[in-house]
Amino acid sequence: MRIRILSFTPVILLASCALFRHASTVQVPVGDDPSIAFPPFFDQDAIDVGASNSPYELSGEALRALSIAAEDFRPSGEEGLPCQYRKEAQTYRLIRQGDIFFISIHENLAHCGHEYPALDSGVRYAISRDGRILRRLFDGQPEYPDSLTGPDDSGHWFKGELGASPTFDGGTTPDAG
Repeated sequence: MRIRILSFTPVILLASCALFRHASTVQVPVGDDPSIAFPPFFDQDAIDVGASNSPYELSGEALRALSIAAEDFRPSGEEGLPCQYRKEAQTYRLIRQGDIFFISIHENLAHCGHEYPALDSGVRYAISRDGRILRRLFDGQPEYPDSLTGPDDSGHWFKGELGASPTFDGGTTPDAG
């Protein structure tokens, strides 16, 4: 009986570690509500929190929204990451409109001594007051993916279903080569 208990002890310890680790990195479901339009984050100067001796107040809901976005974009606990992938190497902008917190996260070039940002290195979030991610857009993703046509497309673009391919006739002019 004693040997049986001792053989299950490592299993119980590993299971409890897995449960504890999972509880500390709770995943928040991500929605993709295309009706949510992101505000312009860089049309006006932001107040740099901590740049002066003035006190700033941040509501608990705003702090939670920032924490959710930061953890979703760069999860904690990954040792040995390059400088530009660490949370402290990011710049965070927050705009509240009604019950939605809009958060923009971008590379802080000065933190790692970089001169140019990496391509598609940022993300924008829309997070509800209750902490749900309503929408997440990485840099380079179109804000409105259904709007494929524009004024300069000369009719070359069309809307299609995911996984579907148009018929291609191969053209009518003979190859010169």
